[in-house]
Amino acid sequence: MKIPKLLSSLAMLLVMSAGALGAFTTGTSMPSARAVSAKRALFVVSNISDIPAPGGGQRASGVWLSELTDPYWVLHDAAAPQFTIDLASPNGGPSAIDGLSVKLNIDDFRNTGVTDSGNPSNERFLSDPETRDLIQIAAVPQADGTVQQRYSFRDTLPLASVNAADYDVVFFVGGNAAIFQFVNDERVYGAASAAYDAGKLVSAVCHGTSALLEARLPGGRYLVAGRPVTGFSNAEEDMLGQRGVTPVLLENEFPLRGATYTAAAPFTEHVVEDGRLITGQQPASGHAVGEAIVAYFAKSAGAVGAAA
Repeated sequence: MKIPKLLSSLAMLLVMSAGALGAFTTGTSMPSARAVSAKRALFVVSNISDIPAPGGGQRASGVWLSELTDPYWVLHDAAAPQFTIDLASPNGGPSAIDGLSVKLNIDDFRNTGVTDSGNPSNERFLSDPETRDLIQIAAVPQADGTVQQRYSFRDTLPLASVNAADYDVVFFVGGNAAIFQFVNDERVYGAASAAYDAGKLVSAVCHGTSALLEARLPGGRYLVAGRPVTGFSNAEEDMLGQRGVTPVLLENEFPLRGATYTAAAPFTEHVVEDGRLITGQQPASGHAVGEAIVAYFAKSAGAVGAAA
């Protein structure tokens, strides 16, 4: 079966997929594998639960779960450096998860068309005692008499309540909802600017890279100017029928800000590293982005050790 046909099926599923609802009151700090951590990571997710559907109307959306869980487990399991991870969003509070993303393994889908073969990182996150209570699953009755499961992060820290410059790495998680919220939200791109200006690592994956579009350095220069980046490609938007509804096309917008945009074949791994900026193209790149983050700090620690 060919990829375009598979992705046409995925586009139909996207229209029908469930988002997530919930109401919580306190911020979330995701646990680390160790009690003492040398590095602090801030994962930024979206709050939006519904976005325009390719066929008209609205569809449920949210965070693409594996774009958080894949890098999360890489950082969590790293022997060195060690990490603690906080979860924040522009508004704070609950963060919707795209229901389609929970069981979809992008590699299996690309190869076989299966949409519910399961994602090991997601399954671990939903079952591990350290993380399973961070997600709420609500059974929502539908008009046709069926019941849909809707997923959300129970709570997130409001971005206004944290100082991005206090973290060693700020990572912007993707999902179709992210581009509708991140691109014009000063709290989001301001966090990217603050972290980078403070000498910290900034990273993003998929539509989460939209957080970088309006990020600027103190002199007014775009953070991405003169730098290589990636993000969800036009080909991928077209395959999902989203070109007409997405607020911006990353492949078009990054070059307008002086960046050099590159992409691999649709829904295959592609990560671009340029010093303190690491970007990944889409869900197939989440694990590799996590590895690049760990490698960046391991290399930095090695350089410090050699200098000492």
